[in-house]
Amino acid sequence: MTSLVSTYTKPFLTVDEQLKRLTVRGMLIENPEEAMRELQPIGYYRLSGYWYPFRVKPEAENQPRPSHFVANTKLTEVLEIYYFDERLRVELLRALGRIEVSLRFWVGHSLGKRGPSAHTDLEYLDFGGTGDPQEQLESSSNHQRHAEWLEKQKRAEAISNEAFVAHIYNNYGEPLPIWAATETMTFETLNRLYAGMLQQDRDQIAVEFDLFREDGNGDSHTFANWIEHLRQTRNFCAHHARLWNRNHTAPLDD
Repeated sequence: MTSLVSTYTKPFLTVDEQLKRLTVRGMLIENPEEAMRELQPIGYYRLSGYWYPFRVKPEAENQPRPSHFVANTKLTEVLEIYYFDERLRVELLRALGRIEVSLRFWVGHSLGKRGPSAHTDLEYLDFGGTGDPQEQLESSSNHQRHAEWLEKQKRAEAISNEAFVAHIYNNYGEPLPIWAATETMTFETLNRLYAGMLQQDRDQIAVEFDLFREDGNGDSHTFANWIEHLRQTRNFCAHHARLWNRNHTAPLDD
């Protein structure tokens, strides 16, 4: 077995040593005992993302930030931001859950009108973005992207513990009808399916979310972009990742 060799050399620090390091770097810790109780269940490394903006700015843009803090930086202020971020994630996750559930319905409803197994039929899908009915059936890109998506969806169904999956498989066989399949999809898989639908179907779903182009038709392009950002945000919230002061990797359409 090949062993990995890390070049990481920073030593392990106890919580008490972590607090002392923060003090040396200029952070004001008014009540060390209370600070210890706060830091223990959260962790120094996790909180470091919240106190990063309080570190002194470098003299040049291409230089890393110094490790010491601006004057009068208090640990209590950093903790206030941390707990605000915690509450924000809870509220956003509730709202994003409603959007995700609604998108599940509209994708299943729209494709379901074309047939129970429309999500397996390239006649009703355009993963390659061809915009042409004949080309979408012949496009190798469309075939490949759809096959990759379908394989991922089949794996999701196979490991699902939902009783309705076993019921449908045992009584009717595969695949699940689209309106049931959407209930087993991750937000990512659902988003990819939406992006791979025919434009008229995507536009109609965008209408249901009150998103229109200037010509009055549904704006599926912008909606797909927004859904991807909401998916990323939902994942941050679900995995308790820092949401405050975070940049998204993809640009957000106006």
